[in-house]
Amino acid sequence: MNQHKIKLLTSLFVLSGLSLFAQMDDREKFGEALFLMQENRYASAEPLLSEVYENDKKNANINYCLGYTIFQSFTQKEKKQALPFLKLAAQKADPWG
Repeated sequence: MNQHKIKLLTSLFVLSGLSLFAQMDDREKFGEALFLMQENRYASAEPLLSEVYENDKKNANINYCLGYTIFQSFTQKEKKQALPFLKLAAQKADPWG
């Protein structure tokens, strides 16, 4: 009986965490992605950054982070996908802002 309760509580904990993750706004997703990047967890940061990118495709910071994440987490062949994001980030970057 105790194992059944533990499994049920674990399932509820995981599901509640997933629902909180789904309710995050773009600013929170970006912050979480930055944290994951600091932890060198690029593959985990990429989906969050992709979601944020869909809502703001011209933001230099988002483009840079997404490009850097793709570059760090994929194979040599797939790393070419990072280039458009990094180019746009370089064009839109404001050194004084």
